Amino acid sequence: MSAEDGLSRAEITDRIARARSLIQEVRDEAPIPVVAHSAHQADMYCHRLMWELGEETANTPELEEPVDPEGDE
Repeated sequence: MSAEDGLSRAEITDRIARARSLIQEVRDEAPIPVVAHSAHQADMYCHRLMWELGEETANTPELEEPVDPEGDE
């Protein structure tokens, strides 16, 4: 599989944003602390992916606003 056969940069960032939105819901609403903590870690990994792609400027996802997968402000 070549790089041309894969997802576009826009598709990648869109999917990561949608994943972060779902992960943040789990993190914020899970009644089980270990699940909430694991969701927090998953959100940090997704943040790092976005940072690697140049979509994030901060290194502290905890200080960000929740992700809106629709892109609405």
